[in-house]
Amino acid sequence: MDNEDGGARGPERSPEFVAVPGGLQCPQCGSTRVRSRNRALSRNVVALLAVGPLLVLAFAFESCIFGLLWFVAVVLPAFTLPVSVCVAAVGRHRCRDCGCRFLPGREAERVPFPWCSCGLNIALLVVLCAIGPIVMRWWDNWGRASHTMADTNGIFTAGFLVWASLVYQIAIYKGLGRRLRSRFVWLVLFIWPGIVLGSSVFSISTPSARAEALLSRARLAPLPASATGIRVYEWSSPFSGEEFLRFAAEPNDVEKFLRESPALQGQEPEHFSAERMRLPTSGNPEKDWESQVAGHETYVPRPTIPDWYKQKITGPARRYIVQPERYQYPGHVLVDDEEHVVYIYLIFS
Repeated sequence: MDNEDGGARGPERSPEFVAVPGGLQCPQCGSTRVRSRNRALSRNVVALLAVGPLLVLAFAFESCIFGLLWFVAVVLPAFTLPVSVCVAAVGRHRCRDCGCRFLPGREAERVPFPWCSCGLNIALLVVLCAIGPIVMRWWDNWGRASHTMADTNGIFTAGFLVWASLVYQIAIYKGLGRRLRSRFVWLVLFIWPGIVLGSSVFSISTPSARAEALLSRARLAPLPASATGIRVYEWSSPFSGEEFLRFAAEPNDVEKFLRESPALQGQEPEHFSAERMRLPTSGNPEKDWESQVAGHETYVPRPTIPDWYKQKITGPARRYIVQPERYQYPGHVLVDDEEHVVYIYLIFS
């Protein structure tokens, strides 16, 4: 449409918005005290580009600060970069006088982005997917070295779910931000990913769930219904690791477990008793040799084995060999026939 003087009109602006030379004007109260949009994304990207070369140098020279730089360059971006992207997607100018958030030439946003609910969702995901499982594994084994691969997977799972949640939250906000006004409804919409998805990830990190996964990998029967005192310890690196499991059960359930385990079918177990024990080495070669001549088995205690795992055998027990697929070395299933406790050991390298 042309002006009266024949010139073309420029794009129409909101009737509430009036441009102020050299600055911005709040469409709600007219104040020129306006805070510009947050530039968190550009700052985040610059910081990552600066840390990247340092990470490569620290790895090349095997520096002791490699772990810290890895955390800064890899772990933190998994959670800070999505937030920066969210700020870039929904960020607005903000009036310092009335608090109105707006974009120039557009209607003021009547419903601000629920940042508190967004932050609570991120906190839930981090706690339930990363921190919680790590602490649970650490506490269950009295501070022993953690399962590195599982810890790393938990951190990246939390990061992935944070990304997915923010995509969903931005889409919901873009679609309902001008119509939905209930803070409680916004809270529910924003934190359900943290509650539902985070709880699902946390549940598979519990001792019973990890025990079932270990038994499945070893082609052994599920945990007996009467199983108690379940303890699981795993440690791993990219190329090696060990897995330990212990549980007690009723004698009949122990026999049923052995009978229904596919990996044990057709095996004749190795028996231990007071006449044939398994004893730790004494440090005296002559004494150890005498024990072996007497029919006993000796072993060297290792710090990677948890305290609750039975190594010394002085009474009736049975030992079966088990070697799952993709495990390079054989492990075993040890049954303590006095206390009716089952011990399982798996090793890969």
